[in-house]
Amino acid sequence: PTLAPAGKSGDMSVRELRRACGAADTSWCVDKKELREVFRVAGGVCRAGECQSRLKGSCTKTLSCGHPCGGVRGEATCL
Repeated sequence: PTLAPAGKSGDMSVRELRRACGAADTSWCVDKKELREVFRVAGGVCRAGECQSRLKGSCTKTLSCGHPCGGVRGEATCL
């Protein structure tokens, strides 16, 4: 199962989005649009411990082309 149903992020508050993103890094998000992007990435990750651990270490930023970075959290430059 995923963290939350995809497509529902538009109806959620900022607090709900942060909670629904689970282990994903949302510290860099400054607006709701960025939180929705993280929600989209985190929503595709199951709740298994190993998967959540990998999500926690992953960069959750979205590149200008619309694809998730897929790099390591905290790197100075995205892939």
